[in-house]
Parts: sequence; structure tokens; C-alpha cells
Amino acid sequence: MTVTVSSALEKNLPQFNHWRVEYSPDRIVWLGLDKQDASTNVLSRDVLSEFEAIVDLLTATPPSGLIIYSLKANGFISGADIKEFPSIAKEADVGALLSHGHEVLARFAALPCTSVAMIDGYALGGGLELALACDARVAVDEDKRTIGLPEVQLGLHPGLGGTVRAVRLAGISQAMPLMLAGNSITPRKARKIGLVDKVVESSRLRETAAKLARRPAPRRRRKLLERILQHKSIRPKLASRMRDGVARRATPEHYPAPYAIIDLWEKYGAASPAAYTAEAESFARLMDTDTSRNLVRVYFLQERLKQTADAAVAIQAAKHVHVIGGGVMGGDIAAWCALQGLTVTLQDRELRYIEPALQRAEKLFAKRLSNVNNRMAARQRLVADVNGDGVPKADLIIEAIFRSEERRVGKECRSRWSPYT
Repeated sequence: MTVTVSSALEKNLPQFNHWRVEYSPDRIVWLGLDKQDASTNVLSRDVLSEFEAIVDLLTATPPSGLIIYSLKANGFISGADIKEFPSIAKEADVGALLSHGHEVLARFAALPCTSVAMIDGYALGGGLELALACDARVAVDEDKRTIGLPEVQLGLHPGLGGTVRAVRLAGISQAMPLMLAGNSITPRKARKIGLVDKVVESSRLRETAAKLARRPAPRRRRKLLERILQHKSIRPKLASRMRDGVARRATPEHYPAPYAIIDLWEKYGAASPAAYTAEAESFARLMDTDTSRNLVRVYFLQERLKQTADAAVAIQAAKHVHVIGGGVMGGDIAAWCALQGLTVTLQDRELRYIEPALQRAEKLFAKRLSNVNNRMAARQRLVADVNGDGVPKADLIIEAIFRSEERRVGKECRSRWSPYT
């Protein structure tokens, strides 16, 4: 289905660098995003600034419907522009930007027309949050896990209303695990839990989006149990159980983001307007922490590996990786490297600090590698190395130790092999 643009309306439209605004004859706006000078759509500051101008335009002259989609072939929107994080890492700056972002999305959600997110490919983080602000969502049916809120992997949580809207749509029993783990799900799973309204074949995507814009499907009523769990008298008990579950994997001192998600829901639920303000303030505090800065740094390191022309070249460039720090961050980096075919030595003060990482790695290999021989090979590539014997052989050394521990633990580990310590 192609969009036939009403030329009389389009003549009066301003031009945007990243967005394409088109009207169909029945006054449905087709709003396409194509982030310039980028292979993937991300919500950078200039993209959001133009989006605000478009919201102003649509508020002044409301259309009969609105469909937001991607002009790129590799997905909808992959989230925030993480490259901008280091320049806005101070709590006050982040808080101001998010408050403004919340205001724009609230105005977008309040437009007097039906808005539809047309999702083909990845809708992650802020991209999914923008979709959740629409009245309806339709996604292409595929087996890939393309929909999620992975902010916790950067030491953060959703910051554009996701902690509220996800719970409203999917319920606490489905939305909270999605945010706490940061794992993505398939469009079918998203449809099952209520984040997506329809899942269709690619050939029917535009047609279905247009139908939803004209006449949206009735909202699904949440199950009685979900409504009960949202009650303010129930939330403290359920929140306590959630914290116990998170504590088995991470401490609040080292990974505060999951606990912040639970705190927000316990205090505000998913109905209070104050929940949006609290989310923005919480996100700003988390972004100005060592945990978030360290995880963002790890993200950039991983992206540098991914940007290598192909996996074979990457493996040739670095065949042996040595990771100092066997905690959750260091252990998971080590497991991921071993999964990619690299030899990995993982160092910490004592073997007991490394063993939990090896156990998590075993679960990762079992999940990702169906072949028994491949799992065994990955297991053999990941070696506990208390004495740091792998350091002289390593092509790449990654230090994954929290700053409070870095001087003591890092010095202790390095002193076992470095002639300069």
C-alpha cells in the first residue's frame, strides 16, 4: 500500500532533516523517521527537537489519524542516542531534558486523533516508549526478539514514560520482568502480553496500520489479578518479593537501576501523573552514577567490536581477552567474549568470586548453543585465572571493577603479574 499525498496540504508543510511528513487524501498523517548520517534510527536531541515541532504542527491542525514508522530498512527506532550520554551525564541536565521529553510525549499522546506505531524490526528503549505513547501498535510477525526495554543493561531504566505505560498496557507481572532483565521479546510475545495490538505479515503492515488509524481496535481490559496487584495495599508486599529476587543477582550498591524501577512502581503505581515526574528524576540520578558510566563505557567497547568488518576479522584482531573482575559486569563480558569464539581468562582475588560468573556463563552457553560440542568448546574457552597468568598472552585486557573496589582489587590482581606495580 502506497501513500498518496495530498499536494495542497503538503505545500504548506515545513521541511525536516530527519522526519518526513505526508498526508493521505483522507487526512491521515504518515510520519516517517530517517535519522540522517546514521544507519539506525535513534532518538537524538535534534530528532526529538524536530518531533516537538511536528507535534506543534499537528496540535494546530489536527489530522484524522497518524501513523509513525521508520524509513530505514533495519528497524523502527533502536532507542536513545547513547553517543550523547557523556555530554549530558550531569543529573540536572538529564532531568531537564527528560522533563521536556515527557511534556512533548504527553502532548503527542493527547492529540485528538488516533496514533499508530507501525513497527517493522527493532523497537527498543526510547523507540518502544514512543510507540507506547501511541494509541495502537502493529508489528511485523517475525521470530527475532525485536521489542524490549533494555535500559537496565546501561545501569538505567526507561525514562520517557516506559515504567508507567508498559505496566498500564501489559500489567505488572509481564512489564516488570521485561524492565528488570532488559531482555527483548518477539512481536508475538509482545502481542500476547498487551504491548502490541496486532501482529501481521509484512505485506499487510501498512494496510493494517491505516485501518487502526481510522478505527482502532478496542482496548483490552487487564485481568482482574493485574488490577488487584496494582492496588496500593498490595504493592509493598509484591515489591519486597521483587527486591528479594533481584538481590539474588545484584546488590543495590552496584546495580541500583532494578531497585529504582521497583521503588517507582511501589510508590506511584501506573496511574498517578506524579509517576512520570518521579521516573525522570530517578533516571537522572542513575545516569550520574559510576555504574551507569561504566556500563555505557562497556557498551562502547562492545560497539567497537561489532563495527569490525566481519566476525573473522574481529577474532583475528583479538583472539585472547583477559578480564579483571569476576562480578556481574566482568563475568558477563567474559561469557559474551567466549560465546563469540574468543579465548578468555577471568581474574579476581579468589576463585569463589569467579565461580558465580562461570555458572552464569554455563546458562548462557546452554541457551545460545544448541550443539553439545559447541557448548563444551565455549566452556573450555572461558578459564578462571586467579593468578593472572593470561595477562601476558592477552590481546585485549578489560578491567571491570567498580571504582570503590578498583584501587584495592585492581592493584592486588595486577601485582601478581605486572613488573611495574
